[in-house]
Amino acid sequence: MCPAADVSKIAESFRRFGIQDSSAHVVAIRVLPSSSFPNFSSEVEAVAGHLTENVKGEVVPFTDEALASVRDDARIRKIYRIEAPRKGESAVLGREAEAFVIGSMALKGS
Repeated sequence: MCPAADVSKIAESFRRFGIQDSSAHVVAIRVLPSSSFPNFSSEVEAVAGHLTENVKGEVVPFTDEALASVRDDARIRKIYRIEAPRKGESAVLGREAEAFVIGSMALKGS
């Protein structure tokens, strides 16, 4: 069971980032405790089975390319207040912007 503060943070993330029943792309991550390492493969299978039963959709590999193909760069720029690209520049987030977003996420989590 998650502590109330964790549930509150999760709910805030849902509101802020717009995750809804109609969301088309969701990344689900389950962090297993180190005590599960002796039974790691069975734990992974149990989690995968639970997600398959409860989430409508297709499982795709967790790669940079897969994530880049579904991210909403304009929304990320708005949420993290990253400058819009100037005329003639690529609208795709660059490495510097990605590092800024990851750093912001890490700071909020601490």
